[in-house]
Amino acid sequence: VDTFFVEGLAPNTTHIVTFHWNTNGVAEGNYTLSAFATPVPGEEHTEDNYLENGIVEVIKSPMGWFVPDWFWWLLLLLVLIFLLLLILLYLRRRRKKSEEAFRSGWTAWYYCYDLRKNRRM
Repeated sequence: VDTFFVEGLAPNTTHIVTFHWNTNGVAEGNYTLSAFATPVPGEEHTEDNYLENGIVEVIKSPMGWFVPDWFWWLLLLLVLIFLLLLILLYLRRRRKKSEEAFRSGWTAWYYCYDLRKNRRM
């Protein structure tokens, strides 16, 4: 992926190297991360100069927009609330119409109500 040079590293010390890997144009598959430190003059223990650590899986990104699952549940909840409000408004309007119909016409005459909502007798 890349080459890094670390200068002035004292014996028996460690240095953490962080790198960023742009995987655009890299084929899908598994990649093994490894590091190798070239031996310096006078180095006696070279068996720890190589480290192989971890497998990275590179996959293609999904095509199109990514929509999280919670968005669909939120959308469903909002639609259900909207439908519930519409039903409540419809029932409220229907109840008002039935009350108005009761207080006018033949039902008002039959139950002795006049149009001013006063009881006749």
